Amino acid sequence: MTENPFGFNPLETVFKDLMNMLSGQRDVHKMVALQMATSIASSSDGENVDPSLRMKVESMVDIARNELLLNSPLGSSAPLSSAKIISANGVARVENLLARIKPLTDILTTQTESSLTNPPSTAPELSGIPLGQIMAMTGPMMIGVNIGSAVGHLVSEIHGDSDILWPRYGDEIAIYPHRLRQFAQDWSLDLDAYLMWTLINQLVSNTVIESSHISTELNAIAKRHITSMSSAADALTNQLGEMDLSDPTALERLGQDPSQLFSVAKNDEQDRLVAESQPFLAVVVALIDWFTLTSAKRLIGPTESINEARVRVRRERFEGLDLFEALFGIGVSSATYEVGNHFIFGVVERDAEEKLIKIVEDPNYMPTPSEVEAPGLWLARIETI
Repeated sequence: MTENPFGFNPLETVFKDLMNMLSGQRDVHKMVALQMATSIASSSDGENVDPSLRMKVESMVDIARNELLLNSPLGSSAPLSSAKIISANGVARVENLLARIKPLTDILTTQTESSLTNPPSTAPELSGIPLGQIMAMTGPMMIGVNIGSAVGHLVSEIHGDSDILWPRYGDEIAIYPHRLRQFAQDWSLDLDAYLMWTLINQLVSNTVIESSHISTELNAIAKRHITSMSSAADALTNQLGEMDLSDPTALERLGQDPSQLFSVAKNDEQDRLVAESQPFLAVVVALIDWFTLTSAKRLIGPTESINEARVRVRRERFEGLDLFEALFGIGVSSATYEVGNHFIFGVVERDAEEKLIKIVEDPNYMPTPSEVEAPGLWLARIETI
């Protein structure tokens, strides 16, 4: 560590003040996550949804649900009937998404706190501060900062919380009318048509993801990813060791952007696991796209302009989705979407689209990675089931 020429350690004061502030606080990571996510997600849309927009959404929900119940192969799925769609703005978006991913954040919390229990022997010494105290304090903060960053950016990017490939674990699906209206304006889409498309898409996505074997595999993907995470203690102590504590601007930058101290980077094993999960995720997102497309066409007519806008947006890598994948291993690139769509349209071209619902209903019908690339192989195999 660089010695401070003025005879004191400025980081010592910062950490001691933080430890005093957080002493005795329970669920520090939740408090930090909520505050950081809310700060990032704050925008001019305010805390309340435009009443006229809320009423418009409410009047459309039953129409979207009835279309799926009556005319979609998903109509017999229980999650479709039980899902409740609500409109959310401001802090409600953050609270809803945090509630949805709580099972994920609980796993991450346990894993991170476990790795911080025993500091590594190579940890830097910080004058006047026992390293164990630093770990005890910064562990929850590390979790909170990373979760808050991911959620804050996500709710500024997505249109509803079913855009995330994660089961609902509750009764509500939140959509963000302000984001929907802004997206429709940006892409010159008819607002009513895009609202209806989104409601169908959120219901379809929720129904597919909550299929028992699909939600089980999503859980497994996340657990494998989090378990293979590099030691949080090693990452934290390395970052502390790289800081020049004699440089006041280092502490200033830390105060302005605490995420620089608590950043999470994927390791080689996690990169391998992400690549391994892509064929499965490709099928899931492609099924959602297909069932959305077929139902939306019946209600709103041609959807080419909406499809084009969504495809072009998917080619961008948004910060929230990148952070979510880094933390939990569940993310889909534009290339993965293309692989999934290739599989679906390969099945449709062979006049076998009625077989697609079997993937949602029965784990034996889930395509293998090689079958995702060659849908004809999948169709040949399922003939024997």
